[in-house]
This record gives sequence, C-alpha cells and structure tokens, in this order.
Amino acid sequence: MKFGASGFKRFFKTSVIFFIGTVLSKVVSFFMIPLYTKYISTESMGEFDLILTYVNAVIPVLFVEIWSALIRFLHDSSEESYKNRVFSALGKVMFVSTLVGTAIVLILNFIFDINNILQIYLLGLLLAISYIYQFGARGVEDNIGFAISGVINTFVLSLSNYIFIVKFSWGLDALLLSMILGNLAQIVFLEFRIKLLRKLFKRDKSDSMLKSMIKYSLPLSVNSISFWALKSSNKVVMNEILGLKANGIYAVSQKFANLVAFITTAFNYAWQDIAFSKKDKDDGEFYSQAVGYYTLALGVGGAWVLTKLKGPMVDKVFEKLKI
Repeated sequence: MKFGASGFKRFFKTSVIFFIGTVLSKVVSFFMIPLYTKYISTESMGEFDLILTYVNAVIPVLFVEIWSALIRFLHDSSEESYKNRVFSALGKVMFVSTLVGTAIVLILNFIFDINNILQIYLLGLLLAISYIYQFGARGVEDNIGFAISGVINTFVLSLSNYIFIVKFSWGLDALLLSMILGNLAQIVFLEFRIKLLRKLFKRDKSDSMLKSMIKYSLPLSVNSISFWALKSSNKVVMNEILGLKANGIYAVSQKFANLVAFITTAFNYAWQDIAFSKKDKDDGEFYSQAVGYYTLALGVGGAWVLTKLKGPMVDKVFEKLKI
C-alpha cells in the first residue's frame, strides 16, 4: 500500500495543526528573549535553565514516559472498554509516580533545604500531567484541541512573564510561576476537551494492560534519559565549572538553535499520528514513502527557519549577551 495522495494530505494537514500547537508557540517564546535579557539577571536565567534541565531528566524516569504508551495504545482499538482499560492503567501509574515523586522531593528538601522547592515540585508535576493530557488528546484524535492548548499555554506564560517580570520584578520566581500557570491552563483546557480525569478512576481490571504499557514505555524512558545525557548534561558540567552566569548565556543563545529543532516536532507528531493509526505493520512501502515525505518537509522547513534567524532583534540579543 502506497503513501498516496490521501496519506500525504493527512500528513500535511496534521503537520500544520501540530506546527500551530508547538512551533508557533515556541516562536512567541523566542520573541520574549529581549524581555528576559533586559529584566532578568544572567545568573537567574542560568538557574532557571538548570532547574528545567534537572526536571526534564527526572520526569521521564519517574513517570516511565507513560504518555508515549498512552497514545500508542489508544490507537490500537476504538472500543470503549479497551480505552477504559488503558486509562485505568494510566491512572495507576500517575498515582504511584506522584507519590514516589512527592516522597523524593520531601526527602531531598529535608537533607539539602532546596530553594524554590515548592515551585520546582509543582512545575515538575504539572509538566508530567501536561504531557499526559497532550498525548491523551492526540490519542483520542483531538489534534485541534492539542494545538489550541499549546497556544493557550504560550499566551498565559507570556502574559504572566510580562506581569511578573516587568510589573513585579520577581526574577526567577516569575519564570517558574509563569511556566506553572501556562501548563496549568493547558491542562484545564484539555480536561474540558477530553474529560480525562474521570476516566482515570474508572474501576477496571487492567493489570495485564498496565504491564503491557509499562513494558512499552520503559525502554522509551531509558531512551529519554540517554537523549538528555547527550543534549543537556553539559549544562550541569558547565554550571559546576563556569557558574550560573555562563549557563545563563548558554541558555539564551541556545534558544536560537532550539527554534530550528522545534520544526522537527510538528513533523514527528504528524508521523506518529499516521504510523500509530496503521493496522498493517508490515507495509514497508508505505513507511518508506512516508519517511521520504518527512525528510523533504523537514529539510524545507528547517531551511526556511534558518533564513529567518537574522535581523536587528537577533543582533541586539547577542549584543546584550556580549557574544
């Protein structure tokens, strides 16, 4: 079975939807850089980025990246009873992971007396829940809701940043609180769309489903921490050797490269949407053609973004950072 016109049309349509929900949201964040460099100290930016680095390392391990299993298993069957088993298994993982995470945070805070521990805890928990809601929305094929939720997250985060940074001069607290509010707004919106909360507490004998989902997601959790070690562990080393200021400069400058990388996110999501919905797992020709379209779209999209990474705003940011 070939990829065909219908397959390409679906790939293009879902790519555009996911582009709106992910990439355009990140573009807005990109244009917030002048605000950060003007009102936030370099050390605070470095500390904030370091917090995100640690949080992004812990979340996939603590929650065994269960959101990847969620979207995968939701595409396996349209039967309501099957989906209930998936959601029931998800609820058990979320409950245990949250308890374990809370215990770890309390113990670490007792030993080290960590600054901003409450904000860090809420940020990590809401990020994990946000991932689950986003992948859940995609799993039930509410791609429009997923895209809108990303825009809402960005709008709330940007507005909160402006108010807390410019009006109240809260510094690091403003960055943490804004991200917390942005993710919370996204979760609330998606809850109204897909009604996930009530599905988590439905009684269902899902022990076999739970084992299957963990078996699927556990290797992906290991993959995530490996990718983190490759991509972000250098920030930990940089902080130890050069300090928070150097880490802050690196964090801001990295946003330019991240803007290019986010192009791949939309295409990855579109590819997953098509691949998970395929029932014929041995259709090699379909996957070969799909990867060809994916590579073409990625190349064109990445080249377009690279042409836009120039101009007065970019020059001013680098001048501010003395790069």
